[in-house]
Amino acid sequence: MKKITSILFSIRTTVILLILFGAAIGIATFVENSSGTPAAKTLVYNALWFEILLSLLIINLIGLIIKTKLVQRKKWSVLLFHTAFICILIGSAITRYFGYEGVMHIRQGESSSSISTDKTAVTIVAEYKGQKVERSTEVNFSATGSNQFSETMLVGGKTIRVENELFMQNAVEMIQADEQGQPAIALFMMSGQDQSSDLTLFADEMGFGGDLSFGFAGKNDSADVIFSVVDNALFFKSKHIITKTGMVASCGFR
Repeated sequence: MKKITSILFSIRTTVILLILFGAAIGIATFVENSSGTPAAKTLVYNALWFEILLSLLIINLIGLIIKTKLVQRKKWSVLLFHTAFICILIGSAITRYFGYEGVMHIRQGESSSSISTDKTAVTIVAEYKGQKVERSTEVNFSATGSNQFSETMLVGGKTIRVENELFMQNAVEMIQADEQGQPAIALFMMSGQDQSSDLTLFADEMGFGGDLSFGFAGKNDSADVIFSVVDNALFFKSKHIITKTGMVASCGFR
C-alpha cells in the first residue's frame, strides 16, 4: 500500500498525468475540427478513460498537498497552483454531470426565458387505435461512434420497435431541377425556441413545422398554411394571422 501511495502521490506521476491530459485535449481539438463536437465528446470528453484520468489527477494533487505539507511550510504560491487546478477539475466534473449546455438568444433591449439545448435527441410519435405515445431519447451520433439506436414502445396494445439503419453526418435534403420533375416548395422555419428546421413539400403533400401544418397544391384544405402555384406565381393562404416583420417595422395581415 505504501508503495502504491508513493507512486500515486509523486511529482513524476503529476507530470505524466499532465502530459496525458494535454495530449487528450489536443486530440479532442483536432477531432472536433475534423469530425464535429459530437465525435470529440464520444472519443474524449465523455469517455470513461478521460474521466479516470481527471480523477487520478485530482487525487494526485490532493495527495501532494498533504504529502509535502504545503500549508505547514507556507508554500502559498505552490499551494495556490495546486488548489486552483483542483477547483478547475472539480468544476468541470460538476458541469459534466449536473450542468446544462445550450444557447440562449437575447436581442438588444429584450429578455428571454428559454434556452435551446445543444444535445441531440430522437423523438418518436406513435398513434394506434386512438392512443398516442411520444418518447424522446437522447443520442450522441457521430462520424466515429457506433451510432446504434433501438427503442421499443407499447401503443394501443401493440409493441413497436424502432431502429436506425444508417447515420450520415451533415446530410442535407436538396431539390435538384429536372425538366421531367414536379413542382416543389422548400421552407425554412424558426420555432419559438429559436430552433431552425427545413421542410420540403411536393404536390399533394402535407408536412409539419412545429405546431403548424403546411400543404402544397392539391387537396390539402386541412393544412394551417396552404401554398399554391397559379400562372407561375406562388400564393398562400392561412387559417391564422400572418405577421410580416422586418428590421425597421412590422405589420400583420390575413
